[in-house]
Amino acid sequence: MKQVAFVIFFLAFLLGVGHADEKHIGSNESIIDTLILTGDVIDTLNPNVLFSESELNRLFDSILVPFQDSGYHYAAARLERVANTDDKINIKAEITTGPKVRIGRLLYSGLKRSDPATVSRYFPDVTDSLLTMKRINLIAKAASHIDYLRLDMPIQILLREGYTTSDLECNFTEERPVAVTAGGGYVPDSSTGLVWHLDLKLNNLFGYGRRVSLLSQRRKHDCNELRIGYIQPLFWLGPGSIKFVVATRDYRDSFYEFSLLGSYRLNKWRRISSAVSLEYRSVEPVPTLRRPSFSVYAIEHEIQWQTINEAFNPSSGVELSWSLLYSYRKYRSDSVLLSNSNSAFNETRISVYMSGYQQLIGPLVGYLAIQYTGLETDEVLPPVSELILVGGPGSLRGYRNEQYAVVRTAIFTAEQRIRFDGGYLFGFADGAYLNNRIENTNESVYDDEFFRLGYGVGLAIHNSTRSVKLSLGWNPETSVDQARLSIELSSEI
Repeated sequence: MKQVAFVIFFLAFLLGVGHADEKHIGSNESIIDTLILTGDVIDTLNPNVLFSESELNRLFDSILVPFQDSGYHYAAARLERVANTDDKINIKAEITTGPKVRIGRLLYSGLKRSDPATVSRYFPDVTDSLLTMKRINLIAKAASHIDYLRLDMPIQILLREGYTTSDLECNFTEERPVAVTAGGGYVPDSSTGLVWHLDLKLNNLFGYGRRVSLLSQRRKHDCNELRIGYIQPLFWLGPGSIKFVVATRDYRDSFYEFSLLGSYRLNKWRRISSAVSLEYRSVEPVPTLRRPSFSVYAIEHEIQWQTINEAFNPSSGVELSWSLLYSYRKYRSDSVLLSNSNSAFNETRISVYMSGYQQLIGPLVGYLAIQYTGLETDEVLPPVSELILVGGPGSLRGYRNEQYAVVRTAIFTAEQRIRFDGGYLFGFADGAYLNNRIENTNESVYDDEFFRLGYGVGLAIHNSTRSVKLSLGWNPETSVDQARLSIELSSEI
């Protein structure tokens, strides 16, 4: 349609309709008085709108888009005449709808290691359906749920002889078989030293979308976590995946934990995914704390909705997620004599997360995120392993990777980003409301509420397989020469 508007503008200029500027042709009072349609559509319209490119595009969109949405892929307009009478523009155009086009086969290219039969299960059956933008967008959205492939847009339309059937070709780029995300830093004090975060993934094993992951992180002295996971596609109720995780947390001055988790995620809906998880944990406190060991049985439900337009460097979109976890925690009476009146507790943990990107002016993009997490328990002083751990580059930048154990927290992040090809510069502010229960020396318990604020600047650079993110952070209690440096690296091999 925009090509039609350009042709009309060009002919109007040759016919002496008037002077052309960026928005209008003719004087400021030039009005499209009559639009006569011939061909497959016979009609006369009186738009009575300014003679401008945007108005012409809207006029022809209103005529042609309904046909294209009904399968007339070749619907087009051909200019026949443009006339000017007393600053009133009269246009005559022929509308040709062409044949209805139906979808034939859905083809996949670029698959070197991936199994085409497995890939095809992610897509709805569109064979013999009408070729419309709605169905092309549906195919593109289905492709976004394949976490080991990236769809190269646009989807190619391959016409068959006769022009009534068209094959659609999706060209994919496969993820590399190995992906590494790492971050680290050195905290210059004797109690902490080196801290790190290492996430290693083996992608698309044997071409069937299976993934093995290894996560190792150390946030502070004697606080280590190791997590091994396995994920594979599953198509019980539609495209989805099943995950199994074995993990340990070794907080040597507090507790040791072993856990098993299994979850099923369903990506059946266009922008929404939902997951259900079952988890078992066994926790052994250190003997000096004189607290009993216990077991936890938990079930969690999560819903996520997102419209973010790009994974690494988005300029627009939002993400919303909500999760509710119910757990049954039972102390083992044979470990240590119980001082509690109850030996078992039913607990809930709720988490709500909201984030959004919005382009402001030119390359300037704003990012805002808010998250609330809360633990509801009848135990006055729950074990530290059950508390919410906050701190470090993932949630509260500008500190020495401190971890705060709290009962509930609200965290916000605000960033101003200057986007460029291959990355962005950013300034950030991270804030947190933290609420915990503290025992006095007289054994009474009170709520401890406090706030933390971090801020700083950074740089992120990426290409199709690698990324690096550097940030310098401060908090109100640090001077300029005591910046906290955070480094995050990600690479596919």
